[in-house]
Order: sequence, then C-alpha cells, then structure tokens
Amino acid sequence: MAEIHVQKKKKPVWPWVLGIILAVLLIIFFSSPFSDSGVPLPLTAKEEAILPVSPDVYEFIHFAENISPEQEDYSLPQYTSEALQKMALAISALVQPKNVHEARVSSFVIRAWNIGDQITMMDFTSANEDSLKYICLEAAEILEIIQEEAFPGLYEEALNLRMSAEMLDSAILLLGREEAFENFFRQTASVLRSMAKKMRNN
Repeated sequence: MAEIHVQKKKKPVWPWVLGIILAVLLIIFFSSPFSDSGVPLPLTAKEEAILPVSPDVYEFIHFAENISPEQEDYSLPQYTSEALQKMALAISALVQPKNVHEARVSSFVIRAWNIGDQITMMDFTSANEDSLKYICLEAAEILEIIQEEAFPGLYEEALNLRMSAEMLDSAILLLGREEAFENFFRQTASVLRSMAKKMRNN
C-alpha cells in the first residue's frame, strides 16, 4: 500500500517581517522630537535669550515689552504697581547668582513691593509722589553696581538707565502722563536682557 505524504504548507514569513517593521516605525514615531508626547516646544527667541536665568527676569521683560497702561484691562495704578513689583523681583533674581549686595537688594524689594501696594490702594493724588521716582532710581543704581562688578561691557546701558531714572518726575503720573515711567521700565528690561544674555553665554 502506497504511503501518502502530506506536505505541510509553509506559512509565509512576510507578515512577521511586516509586523516587526511596523512596530519599529511606531517606536521611532513616538520617540521622535517631532511628536507631541513629552517633548517641550521650541524656545522662543526671548526665552532662549535669557536662559538659564530665573523666570522672574523673563516675566518682567515680557511685561515691560508687551504690556501698556493703555490696554483695556489695565488702569495706570495697576500697571505701575505690577511693573514696579515685577522689576524688583527680576533684579533680586539676577543678583542672587552673582551674590551682589544681597542685603541692600532685599531691602529694595520690600520697599518696592510696599510702594506698589500703596499705588493700588491709594489714588495717585494721595500717594507719596517722590517714592516712586526714588525706588526707580535705586533700581537703576543697583543694576549699575551689578554692571560694574559683573558686566563691564554694559557700562553705557547701565549709565543711561540711571540718567533716565534721575529725570523721572512722579508728578507727571498725576496728569496721566505715564510715558516716562513706561519707557523707564522698558529700558530696565533691556538692561536685564543684556545681562541675562551674558550670563547665559558664560
């Protein structure tokens, strides 16, 4: 009796190969820097320019460069108060890694914060007109000290900032002419940006 040999048909290999290739492609896709999973967004030019400085510095720079008291949601007292307080925190954050006159800076931050609170709690007509000018002048003087000790290449920027602070007149705020203070905050932000860039490059 003749034997009947049944040949088992070999299963094609290509489905397995295709599956492996597909799995590899999925792994590559989800770990790719172009995917959205766990990958930080690219830094903006502003963010990149100030790394690795404290976020307080970036917050003030962003505020000074993008917020204006003419905006719908900002009254002049609110703008001035917030700009002053953010500026104080930014200067303090910049001083910390450089360890420049911490005691003076701590006192400056407290006074700047208190003046900012007074501005929002009282009408400008009842606030101490000179206090705002002098706290801005002190901010410029502190940045000038930081510049002298840590950023010799920024002499002119720091000097111009102090000269701008000396020319401030708090009385103009009573007349609703806030441009000088708005320009001072923007100029301060520019000095802080320059210092932050140099810190990043060191």
